Amino acid sequence: MFKFGKVSIEALEKIIPLVCIDFIETKDGLIFLNQGNDSDLERNIIPDTDKTAIESLENHIHISEKLGIRTCFKLFLVAKKIGEVWAEKLKMEFPSRNFRIYLNYSDDIILRFHQVHEGESNWLNESDWSSEISKGKLIVWDV
Repeated sequence: MFKFGKVSIEALEKIIPLVCIDFIETKDGLIFLNQGNDSDLERNIIPDTDKTAIESLENHIHISEKLGIRTCFKLFLVAKKIGEVWAEKLKMEFPSRNFRIYLNYSDDIILRFHQVHEGESNWLNESDWSSEISKGKLIVWDV
């Protein structure tokens, strides 16, 4: 296995698609990560369903599992950088919309996002997670 510094080429090949990910907009104005399942997305949208719930379900990635790397704090820092890139990219591609991005560090590292939809609650209420936020195990970005 060839290593670039302390990171293997195989790990970089898995990380780069998460950093350089594309977003898809449906005809209903929902935004999704392009994970190669475009046709499934339209089928998963049920009319009059909570858009926040749909987006947060479809737009989450288990970083440890995706990269095949054991959950650790260094991987959390990598995931944080990926979340920051997503925030900038969402701002650039959809400047008139508001998003929330969540990074959770527990048994797995999970990164997810959704649009802020008028009349709907956010996926997560920070007051319910204040302990995790204060410990740095949960990061919430408002974009």
